[in-house]
Amino acid sequence: MKNIVICCDGTGNEYDQNNTNVVDIYSVVR
Repeated sequence: MKNIVICCDGTGNEYDQNNTNVVDIYSVVR
């Protein structure tokens, strides 16, 4: 069984020095 996780963020495909909570969650579940 596989889990599907969808991470949506309103960054407009641009990253900054500080990660958003969504990017942090993606790093953990990846």
